[in-house]
Amino acid sequence: MKSAIDFGVGLYHFATSLAPKELKGIVEVFGFTSDRTQAYNELTNSVSLGGNTSRMTHYVFSYFVEVEALLGLN
Repeated sequence: MKSAIDFGVGLYHFATSLAPKELKGIVEVFGFTSDRTQAYNELTNSVSLGGNTSRMTHYVFSYFVEVEALLGLN
């Protein structure tokens, strides 16, 4: 269960970290953060815990690396 929660929250943090600055400001007003490092840590924790979301987390990591490379965020 913890693996699934970390996966969901990590995926959310990753998705919001890709938003433009203007949108990030709106999202953060409601108390949500858009921290890419936090997303990476949560997704890593999801993999280490195993469970049903472990394979999906590997796909997200692949996408994570591709998006960072394409957008020049690394």
